Amino acid sequence: MKSKTIVIDSNCYLGNWPTRRLRHNGAESLRRLARENGVQKCLVSSLEAIFHRDRTAANRALEVEISGMDDMIPVPIVNPASPIDGGASGRLFRLVPCYHRYSLSKEPGLQLLEDAERRDATVFVSLRMRDSRLSHPLIGARPAEIQPIIDSASSFPGLRLIINNAKAREIEQILSATDNTYLGCEWSLPIGFVKSVVESYGDGRLVFGSNAPLHYYQCSLLQILEADIPPRSREMILGGNMASISG
Repeated sequence: MKSKTIVIDSNCYLGNWPTRRLRHNGAESLRRLARENGVQKCLVSSLEAIFHRDRTAANRALEVEISGMDDMIPVPIVNPASPIDGGASGRLFRLVPCYHRYSLSKEPGLQLLEDAERRDATVFVSLRMRDSRLSHPLIGARPAEIQPIIDSASSFPGLRLIINNAKAREIEQILSATDNTYLGCEWSLPIGFVKSVVESYGDGRLVFGSNAPLHYYQCSLLQILEADIPPRSREMILGGNMASISG
């Protein structure tokens, strides 16, 4: 794939999933997969940090594994409802409220977002991780509610929110109600949807994310590559927007 801009994956992971064996769950394997698909930079979180009681250790293990890989950027998992989490101190961090069961429009989520806005941090929010029909009943999770995210985005206009793993109707709902959110294209989207979003909201609000290794890498990528949009818009979605956010 040829592009004038760097291609950035805003949403990929290392580690194991409790009920499924994963390919490409290590740094070298994921890195190779990304390069084979023309992706030059990955923002990476730890799957295990979602489920570990002490996320600090899992986040640190991720940083150690990708140490020295300039194209792999760590995005630690943070749970504001946990009394033993180390908190969010960096410029980038990810929230998974669908598993950690808190609302972004109530404490302690509100305090975390207020602090993130003050520090000029970028917050990634995964609405879901897998199709709910595939979830094991012991660890099933409901998708994060959309309205609290919209309310929080409005309450903190200086905050940058990257919303990953949203479905088409959720993408439209969030885009229409907020100005400071960016939406990933990981989930299966209707044919013509990316074009429709670009026509309605411009090309500055969508970002590429794979949700790998839980999803097949090419699925979300092809939704952008095959979209009937101008080359400049494709380049912005593939990497330009994310580059301006993450640096």
